[in-house]
Amino acid sequence: MKHFNFKVMAIGLLLLSSNILFSQIVGNAAFLKSTYVEMVVNSESGVFLTDETPPADYHFNSFYYGMVADGDKDGWDVGTPEYCGDYFAPGSPVEGFAIQIGSDVYVNEFQFDTDIPGELTNYHLAAANVASVWRGAVGETGLAVRQITNIHHGTTNIITRIILINKGDEPIYDIYYSRNVDPDQDVEWSGGGFGTNNIVIKNQPVDDWSLVTAEGLTYGCFLGLGSYSGSARVAYGGFSTTSLIPSDAWNGMGGHESSGEREGDEAMTLTFRVPVLNPGAIRSFIFVYGTNYDDLVDALDFTTDEEALKLDAADIIQEGLIPANKLDFMLSPNPSNGNVLLYANGIPEFANVNMEIYNMLGEKVHEQEIENTGKIINKYISINEKLQNGTYFIALKVNDEKITRTVILNR
Repeated sequence: MKHFNFKVMAIGLLLLSSNILFSQIVGNAAFLKSTYVEMVVNSESGVFLTDETPPADYHFNSFYYGMVADGDKDGWDVGTPEYCGDYFAPGSPVEGFAIQIGSDVYVNEFQFDTDIPGELTNYHLAAANVASVWRGAVGETGLAVRQITNIHHGTTNIITRIILINKGDEPIYDIYYSRNVDPDQDVEWSGGGFGTNNIVIKNQPVDDWSLVTAEGLTYGCFLGLGSYSGSARVAYGGFSTTSLIPSDAWNGMGGHESSGEREGDEAMTLTFRVPVLNPGAIRSFIFVYGTNYDDLVDALDFTTDEEALKLDAADIIQEGLIPANKLDFMLSPNPSNGNVLLYANGIPEFANVNMEIYNMLGEKVHEQEIENTGKIINKYISINEKLQNGTYFIALKVNDEKITRTVILNR
């Protein structure tokens, strides 16, 4: 698969007109515009729908506003239809998300529920991308949610990273996050064709990645929703986010089909599962809405758990999860399948750094040297694959000082 070199793109794009990428706050909405995609983030709920009137030069054509795209990249006024969408707004607008903790479900759905109130906290316009950051909190559970939505120049995708942070004092068990959409991208052009052909292309655990797509039955306008995350599963079926039970969608139950294909006016869903999130822990995952199949498959390269872990490092400091200057470290995710991000602060220059792993009997079962990169260590490591599932103690030894943390292996 091809990889976009966004750093190279950014240098080249500095020479281009500023109207290629455009962003603007209007009322309770952040409108994001790039070459081929135009969309909105609701500042109150984080969903991709609003009733705020968009700025001039956008191509929205519904009473409500979600996303439109020139997915075939031939120009916004070329072809039949000229462009696709609105993807989310026609009929009963549906694009939202639900978080389940245990048996409790919290829903953010346009015009209905905002169980997870929040606000836009950052709005970014650069040569290579336009982005928004939304933050919310799930009641008194201690679970904080951050959503970073990006559109990169020259692509037909929306890439979104969801960050879950346990800011409470107790572990949070059985967390599910679902993104849900009823794709109606042909409607504005077909005069009422709400039907789509819905297909599960790939799905875990049978496959090693997950993708569900919907193509309009009249013009074939395309929408895909997927991720390479190991915790992701997709489905079609169901409809509104308000009636969604994320654990059902993840397990392919309750009207959610986790394989095959079917024509109809129905939703598609992408769900992530986090078995436990310990106090002070962070877990993120990345997904893509794509309006062109080839571009979507390329973009999925950036949705792996490894990519998410690399991005987690900055959030660990930003959220104050470990001190910025004091010697300390954390592992994410925890529990882990053995692949973790080791993030450590306060490492003296030239110090010897080693990682030791002990079992519950206090026996050392693994040891390895960690490269000292100076003050901060941000390293993706694999824990000895021979170790069985269970609880272990990981000690970070810096010269004569040792700090120990607990990690749970669940391969």
